[in-house]
Amino acid sequence: MSETYPKTADKIAVQVTTTVNEASRWSTGTTELQSTLAEVLDGFGLRVGFSSAYVKGVAVQLMTSGKVRLDFRNHRERLELLDYEDILTPPQAIKLLDDHLALHGNKSAAPPMRSDMTQRIMIQPPDPDQNNR
Repeated sequence: MSETYPKTADKIAVQVTTTVNEASRWSTGTTELQSTLAEVLDGFGLRVGFSSAYVKGVAVQLMTSGKVRLDFRNHRERLELLDYEDILTPPQAIKLLDDHLALHGNKSAAPPMRSDMTQRIMIQPPDPDQNNR
């Protein structure tokens, strides 16, 4: 049975909070931007490659828990769904990502993963109070 999802990636609103690393210390200044899941996936896919397992891991974590934090060398990004009713089951999240990439992801134009690039993704455990939202 094929999994379905209620909204496409371009209809799911995401809050992106970026904190920049200045002189080896995390600054207190942050930039907040409201975007769509489609824009977030496309931007992240261009940075690390659309076929990367990291893109799928980030998308599934965001869509199943409602938030994810990504630590890069010079900045940190926190992605959070603006509407927690957009949370999906893992099969629905994978189907949403696969369908989005099939329609919008140009995998041949994605830059190859550089061997000198260090990846670190920390998956946060679910918030026990999340069920109360």
